[in-house]
Amino acid sequence: KHIHQDRDLLLEALLKWCGFFHGANTIDDRGGGSKRGALTAFLTILPPKLGTRALLELFHDGNYLDLLEFPSPSGGSREIETKAVATVKGNDLEGDLAPFSLNDDEEGEQDILSPNETEIQTRDSSNDALMQKLLAEHGLEDDCPLPTDDYSRALLWKYCLSVAGASWHAASLLVESENEHHTDVAINWGGGRHHAHADKAGGFCYVNDIVLAIKRLLQSQSVDEAGTLASSRVLYIDIDIHHCDGVQQAFYSTDRVMTASFHRNSPGFFPATSGFVREKGEIDTAGFGYNLNVPLPTGIDDVTFIRMYRKMLFGLVNSFDPNFIVLCVGADGLEGDALVTGKLHSTDHSSTGEGWSLSPEGLAECVRITSSLCAGLSEEMICTRPIQEEKKENQPDETASDCSHPETKTTYDSRESLHQVGKRRKLLVLGGGGYTPTETSRVNLLCTAAACEGARSGLLWSELPKDIPSHDYFPRYGPLFELVSEEKKQGIWNSYDAQSSAVNPCNVETKDSTSPFFDRHALQQGIHAIELACLFIDRQRKKAANSSISFNSYSEPNDRDDDIWVEDTRRKKKSSQGGRRRKKKKEV
Repeated sequence: KHIHQDRDLLLEALLKWCGFFHGANTIDDRGGGSKRGALTAFLTILPPKLGTRALLELFHDGNYLDLLEFPSPSGGSREIETKAVATVKGNDLEGDLAPFSLNDDEEGEQDILSPNETEIQTRDSSNDALMQKLLAEHGLEDDCPLPTDDYSRALLWKYCLSVAGASWHAASLLVESENEHHTDVAINWGGGRHHAHADKAGGFCYVNDIVLAIKRLLQSQSVDEAGTLASSRVLYIDIDIHHCDGVQQAFYSTDRVMTASFHRNSPGFFPATSGFVREKGEIDTAGFGYNLNVPLPTGIDDVTFIRMYRKMLFGLVNSFDPNFIVLCVGADGLEGDALVTGKLHSTDHSSTGEGWSLSPEGLAECVRITSSLCAGLSEEMICTRPIQEEKKENQPDETASDCSHPETKTTYDSRESLHQVGKRRKLLVLGGGGYTPTETSRVNLLCTAAACEGARSGLLWSELPKDIPSHDYFPRYGPLFELVSEEKKQGIWNSYDAQSSAVNPCNVETKDSTSPFFDRHALQQGIHAIELACLFIDRQRKKAANSSISFNSYSEPNDRDDDIWVEDTRRKKKSSQGGRRRKKKKEV
């Protein structure tokens, strides 16, 4: 009823009036398209593919899907149209975006979109006690209710297919040799449903499109340093203020996916049962050590958050060396988010005090850093104050007129030195939470520009208009009507001048760091957790390189590696008297 509301409409309008739709390649549902503007060299807009039940079954439990699945109501203008647009041969995905081939007639292929609607058995969702118990077991209540009328249930099922299909489609575009678009970065702002489990909904998430997208990336192979084919590795980073419990559970026992999350973790804060630092992966499996949780304190601002993010991102990329990075950008960490602060309704006056103090510019900078890293740039090249070039009076403007800055152009001149470019990686950017629609649409717009930074330096900070363009939703952005805050932008750039603070985010003084609610100890614990995770993974890679054991197949850490995690993974032994054993002091 109210979650996410019309934020997709707001984002579509912003993209249009800031020149993204006018300037990019566009491809319609029939495969036709056009090239209309200055962004066509690097940006293409594609209609997302619709998923299928068989796609959902790659992760979700069949009994759970039986509850969600519902046929389209027949007759009338409200009929939900579904088409069979996807096929699969056995377990091998083939062709361009193979699971979404339009061919559904070949022998031996299994239809993975909508089943025959006449064969679907509908359930009576009345107040039957057994049915209510079943819904509760699968999380289909409270924030994820199962609608009671046929039309709403059909819409919900199509929504689940749409979300899953779009993220799978985006991931497929990144897989080399399997598409014609040669995509380096793919974006789906409708995705990011990270709370859904295999057999349970939660946190407004019915299906977990992130897990499905990562599974698609894992199906590909990459060339390692020795020039041989190897299994791909995926680094998943989640900067939504809520912990990614569904994604963590899905990959808790594998070392091919490194799951890392920044989030709030406090009593009563959703999800209350996960997100702890001690959760490092399933013990006695290959996944132990490949899960990193970094709870962050309330009130954290852009500068501190970005420095923590840099430490995590560059540390894990250097140690884990992923082929793909999947980034979930939730906007609910913004200062004053309606849901997190407890002010979702106009009648709410109290605040929970649990929120962060981030800005759209701060989240966009995290995306810009990630996109630039995936383009092969080093931390020194990326995290620096850009050069401001005054535009000459008679110099023609080569950018789209709707998204160009009239006075200056921001560039990172080191990006032009191609010989300095390092390893390139593929990036998938997905949405997440965000419950103040206008602010969430700003985040998504700025992050779209930031994701393009690997291909076009300066698109984020110099080519977007400073203010919200005039359009139908313009009044909703008052009273400031800002698209890019100059104050926030300069604050981020100034932090790069103080390079000494970049080593330890706890050293920086911010407006919140002197607050009694600012938990500096939590930051120190987070830094420690990041450093231990990087150390452990780096050690595992060196072990694999010096033995015949594959990096992706070792069984469990040895005792020496276990010592890194001993404080969190083992209970301290107690003596027969109930007291803790004390180590005898060695005589010096």
